[in-house]
Amino acid sequence: MLLQALEAIVRGGPFGRVMACFLTADRLSLVARTGLGDGIEQLIPQFAFPVSVRGGPIVALTQQRQAVYLPSDRSFSTLEMRWGQQMGIP
Repeated sequence: MLLQALEAIVRGGPFGRVMACFLTADRLSLVARTGLGDGIEQLIPQFAFPVSVRGGPIVALTQQRQAVYLPSDRSFSTLEMRWGQQMGIP
């Protein structure tokens, strides 16, 4: 069921890749478990973030409990560009 939802997201939206991320059992880390799209196998291991102030933008954004998309209507900020380069986002 999860893979069907991810496939619908990739095919229905303007996305090249999509991942499902979950908290670990101890709730101390947010990790990617599965995904679809170009280069996803290399990207999934990079998505492991501590649930703390050091967790970076991914953890901070999940705490807002809102949908988040990379901007397509404007240029990336310096911080977004740096993070995108670290994650291999063109």
